[in-house]
Amino acid sequence: MSEIVVPEKPWYLSKTVLVQVLGGLGLIAGVFMPSVGVFIKTYFAEIGGGWVFLNTILRLITKDKISIG
Repeated sequence: MSEIVVPEKPWYLSKTVLVQVLGGLGLIAGVFMPSVGVFIKTYFAEIGGGWVFLNTILRLITKDKISIG
């Protein structure tokens, strides 16, 4: 019986990791830029819902495993 081989890709090519990094940068911007912080506080529930939706879609369409090494 043959095994299914899933190709690996470097972590920096992962769209999911990129989205997480961009979200983290947005939160950091909210700390140093008052207008961004107010926006995040005002629309926190909507941003969180969109975040869950986006991550779910990215996980569903991901084909390759991430190679850490």
